[in-house]
Amino acid sequence: AQFNYFHQLLRLAAINPLAAIPALARAKIDLIASDWAARVFDFLLAAQWQPREIFHICAGPQNALPIGELFELSFDLLGLAERRPKILTQEEFNANASLILSTASRRHMWQNLTRFLPHMNVDQTFECARVTKAIAGRSHLELPDSKSLFRDALSYCMATNWNQYSSGQLSTTA
Repeated sequence: AQFNYFHQLLRLAAINPLAAIPALARAKIDLIASDWAARVFDFLLAAQWQPREIFHICAGPQNALPIGELFELSFDLLGLAERRPKILTQEEFNANASLILSTASRRHMWQNLTRFLPHMNVDQTFECARVTKAIAGRSHLELPDSKSLFRDALSYCMATNWNQYSSGQLSTTA
């Protein structure tokens, strides 16, 4: 039900005029559902809590989605596979920036993306071996598949026009 910067970034994908974006295709983003995190937190607090113990409630490196795969899934689900921007290294992007940002609309999009793009150049994963061990055998706490979770979240965003139904601002465009 919460639409944060990540969801809004996905919304921008539908209108993205950029042919390329600087990112590390292999860098991973750790995606989890807040309801799953809450269940795990509740369990850990009740059953595993010890002073000075740290548990990373996350998907972990083995389940996080690479940026390249995230782009592919996003643009496929949006029905815009042919408009998927090419992923370039920062150096490649810089060398071609004048061509990539050659119009006012592209420069405007670039200004909007500069807050988000640094995240796509950093592997954003945490080790979660302690959580994995603690929840092992508890089917109600199994980590959801990150790809399915992402697919479901983006499908929900699209179905609700990024939450426009609940705010009374029904629109037929994404």
